Amino acid sequence: MSPPSMKDVARRAGVSQSTVSRVLNDAPTAIAISSATQARVLKAARELGYTPNPLARGLRGSRTGLLGLIVREIDDPFFAQLIDVITMIIRERGYSIVLGHARSNSDEALALSDILDLRHCDGLFVLGEVRGDQAFFARIVESNPTVVAFCSGDPVGGISVVDVDNRKGIYLALDYLVGLGHRKIAFIEGGWIGATLQRRETFLEYMLQHSLEIPQEYIAQVEANDASGGYRGMKALLAIPDPPTAVLASDDAV
Repeated sequence: MSPPSMKDVARRAGVSQSTVSRVLNDAPTAIAISSATQARVLKAARELGYTPNPLARGLRGSRTGLLGLIVREIDDPFFAQLIDVITMIIRERGYSIVLGHARSNSDEALALSDILDLRHCDGLFVLGEVRGDQAFFARIVESNPTVVAFCSGDPVGGISVVDVDNRKGIYLALDYLVGLGHRKIAFIEGGWIGATLQRRETFLEYMLQHSLEIPQEYIAQVEANDASGGYRGMKALLAIPDPPTAVLASDDAV
């Protein structure tokens, strides 16, 4: 059985389909629609269980109530929690979410942006970096200029970015370790992500400023930005003849 249509609502309410459209979309009209007619349309829609098609509304230039979300890695515990919070908040505000998983790949992210068809989304969230960020963001802004990026590395022109202060975070972490008496501190660098590289640079800067030696083997570079990468990095550090007494990982997944 097919879902009720706007034509069905119009038939039950005894009005034209255009009247139903104007009432349900709260659209301004040259001729006012009486409160009795509005009530009759809303009652008919409620009785039939009619809900407007958000994509059809988008084609007419109206808000769809849909927000797109493209995430770099859905199994990253940080992003999983962030998705949960974003979803909860937007539902409280009457929106629905369309989720896509980019797998750190800009080609896949661009394909997702086409599949989601960003023209039908009232806005878009991008969580984490994808390779080839600049081209990716330039493409999606053409389709939907309302974009907010979370933890996406270097800011991209015309896009609002919400991020942590990587530099301050590393300084606070190292202040803590040094305060505990550690001087032989190593760093596990996980992957290609801009935030990771920024944290590594800050680590080296801090150690130099505080005259703390950094043997080359104290920088453990791993490809996988996940627990397996952290395991391999720690294993390598523990195999050093003079191992560190403390280790700073590039992020929580590592």
